[in-house]
Amino acid sequence: MLGKSKKLCLMLCLNMVFLYGCSDSGEVSEENFKKAIQAYLEKDKACLGLKASYIDNGSFGELVDFNELVKVGLLKKETRKPKSAMMRNITPTIFYTLTEEGKKIAKREEGFLGDVVYLCYGDKVVEEITVFTPPTVDGRGDTVSRINYTYKIVNVADWAKNEAIQKHFDGLKEDLASTDAPLKGKATLILTNNGWVHYKLIR
Repeated sequence: MLGKSKKLCLMLCLNMVFLYGCSDSGEVSEENFKKAIQAYLEKDKACLGLKASYIDNGSFGELVDFNELVKVGLLKKETRKPKSAMMRNITPTIFYTLTEEGKKIAKREEGFLGDVVYLCYGDKVVEEITVFTPPTVDGRGDTVSRINYTYKIVNVADWAKNEAIQKHFDGLKEDLASTDAPLKGKATLILTNNGWVHYKLIR
């Protein structure tokens, strides 16, 4: 009888044969891994995150970081007087909304502490695969490899280069310096009949 390790090895081999046959898209290579990660990064833009609640429900006071986005034309601000003095402390008075330019680059996603509105300012490009694990079969029966890689941000929007905005949004200055100092990333890739694919694109 086959031992557990031999069964896993056999399962892995059969998976690789049935999934991609003679195609080189499923080969274990840095080139294939870069292509798979890049396909995911094309959907995962570099963005700033804003609490959606401030846009949906307003704020009780000025938000300095939001005000900087007002200055570059991505948000607009409206001040509303409370209906009465009694309502002053329980009714938001500052309302921020997306401008037409803001809407063009915005996307909304659910977050653990509430929805987040992302304003995207650049594209991510894989630079190098630094290390990867040999393909193994996981608990779902998928053939997977875990990858460490570096990437940079390109096609940066002019508004993101604004020093005041960089000051108020953590990580933005680091992103913009990634052409000289690449950022680090991690990915789990799954072997499919179309080659290697980032797990977030199929799960």
